[in-house]
This record gives sequence, structure tokens and C-alpha cells, in this order.
Amino acid sequence: MTHGGLDWQRGHSNDVMPWEILEPSLQYFLNRCEAAPSPAVSFYGGEPLLAGEMLKRGCVFIREHADRPDLRIIIDTNGLMLEHEAMMDLVIQHEVHLQVSLDGPPDIHDRHRVDVVNRPTHTRIMAGLEALVDKSPAVLDRLRFQVTVVDARDLVSVADWFAELPWFVGGPAPTLGLNMADLRGAPGDLRGKGSNGEEARQELWRRHLSALVRGERGDPVSRALFEAPLISYFHRSRRQQGDVLSPAGFCRMGERRLHVTVDGMFQPCERVGSSLKIGDVDRGWNSERVDALERRFCEAMKERCLGCWAQRLCAVCATSLAPTNGVDGSIPVEVCEGVRERTEETFRLWLDLVEAGGEAARFLETSVVR
Repeated sequence: MTHGGLDWQRGHSNDVMPWEILEPSLQYFLNRCEAAPSPAVSFYGGEPLLAGEMLKRGCVFIREHADRPDLRIIIDTNGLMLEHEAMMDLVIQHEVHLQVSLDGPPDIHDRHRVDVVNRPTHTRIMAGLEALVDKSPAVLDRLRFQVTVVDARDLVSVADWFAELPWFVGGPAPTLGLNMADLRGAPGDLRGKGSNGEEARQELWRRHLSALVRGERGDPVSRALFEAPLISYFHRSRRQQGDVLSPAGFCRMGERRLHVTVDGMFQPCERVGSSLKIGDVDRGWNSERVDALERRFCEAMKERCLGCWAQRLCAVCATSLAPTNGVDGSIPVEVCEGVRERTEETFRLWLDLVEAGGEAARFLETSVVR
């Protein structure tokens, strides 16, 4: 997003990771991914395609040194640089998985996705993608759109636009992920938009439920918005709760995901600003630092989790310790309130599925938790 105000969460700069940091970071990962079921290296920014030569060097290193042929190279991009032939060749040659930030139709996308001189970007992104797919249709199997909805009232328009995109109609199709923008710390005129879309959400759910009853899959935005929480609930643990409770059933920091900053610091996630350092490329993962952060997380959450009915379905993790809008301290109560609100909505969706009967819940039988 380009509105500013969220540097506490995703602080960016003009710095480019030097090869002296990138090479040992890649080697560190390759040495430790043997047991990973689906290993992936993701290049993230800022805009990674702006560092084209360094990116190409990294891709070549991975393909030459990785023992895992199934290891994916992912580039998280705004899509603007895909209009250049060299970037297309890099994506095709190294079988790169693209995650492109595209927020729907031009009038919605271009409100916040502008270039450095404040020009709209939608037309250029689509032209670059169309040229890339024309050159190599196999790219569609490795293409994912990441949609960020700032104003929830736009949900129906966004869903309709993607439903009509030819790439989602028959044949190999991209995938799609959807986020409702985290507007904590954003200007007030934006912050008020996140909660104004209940009517749009209900309309989308009515349409999607009708499609499921007919044995259809519905549009990709509705699938991303509604099916992910239902799949997680369907595959929830049914085991009896034990005497020991792990807040959110969290994964250990740095094991499933490891973020490396341009100066070689390790973090558990790319969305924690400049905080939560858990090691560096020279000395590796710091288990003592991880233990300290996880103990701090448990201490902050224990009273809440013990009395919370949504504990077993909670996905809050220790990265919630990251300072919010520059203010360090305990995990905001709003984080837990948000979990309970989303869990209640999942229960409502589940009851609607059960009441609808027929084919409505059939998709859950072949689903997997990602």
C-alpha cells in the first residue's frame, strides 16, 4: 500500500541486499530444508524486480545448488517490471512462482497502487502479465494474485472483476489470496473503511453458498474469503484438551518461516517492522532469543487463552509482540477480540453450509490446510 503510516509493520527502504548477505542466506536455507514438505525461497520487498541482476544471480544459485527439484522460487511483486523482456525471461527460465499484488478492477486498484510519480498502475500490470502468459502459458500454473481490500464495500466489485478474468475461466488457472487491509496506524479516513462492508460480505456469501449448493465452485475471491476459515475448522483437532495449553498452538519462531533483512538479520516474519530479531546470517538462528520471545508471548497470553472459548481455533502467534505503530508493549486486546469475531463468523458460515445440505459442503472432503 502507498498511503503510509504502517512502517511499524512493513518498513521498506531503497536498500538492496548485497550478494555477501544473499549467498550465505540462501545456503543457510538450502542446508536446512531437507525435511521440509514444500520448501520455498521467496524474494520480497519493496519491489524485488527492481534488483533484477541480484535476483537473477540468486535464482541461478538456487537452481545450481538445491538438491530438491520441488523447491519453489517465489517472487512477491507489484507486477510493473514484468513489462520488461528480461524479467519475463527470468520468470520463464527459472520456473518462478509469481505472487502479484492486484486489487481488482482499475478504479479500485489504482486508488492506492500508484507508481513513484503517482500514476495508475493497473493497465501496465495487466499488459505485462498478458505478454508473459502469451510467451509462456505455463506461467498460469505458477501465478497467484494477492488481493488487498482496503474498503470492504468494494468486495462485490472485486469479486465480479476476477470472476470475469479469462484466466479463471477453464483450463489452468491462477490462484488467489485475499487480505482485508490491517489499517491500524493508518490515517483516520482509511481506518473507518475496514468495518463498513458487512452488506457486501453477506451478498458475496449468499451468492457463494448458492453456487456451492449447485455443485459449482463460485468466484475465486469468495473462495479465498470464505473457504479458508471453513477448511481450517473442518480439519480442526477433535482430541480432548490436555493439561498443558500452548497459546494459539503456535509454531516455533524461525522454523516454518524465516525472514532475512537486507543487512542479514533474521526475523520470524516480514510483517514485524524492524523488531523481533532472532539471529543473523553470520551466527544463525538464536535459540535463546527465540525462547525468550516465546516465553514473553506465553506470559502475555496465558490469562486470556485460559478463559477464551476460541483458543483451539486461534492463529495468533508470537509475531503479535511486534510494536504496533511504533509503540512497544503487550499484545493489544483488539487482537484477541478480532479472533473471536472471525471465529463466530466461521461458525455462522458452517451452520449455513449444514442447513443448505446437498453439495454445499462437498468441497471440504478434498480440502487441505495450507
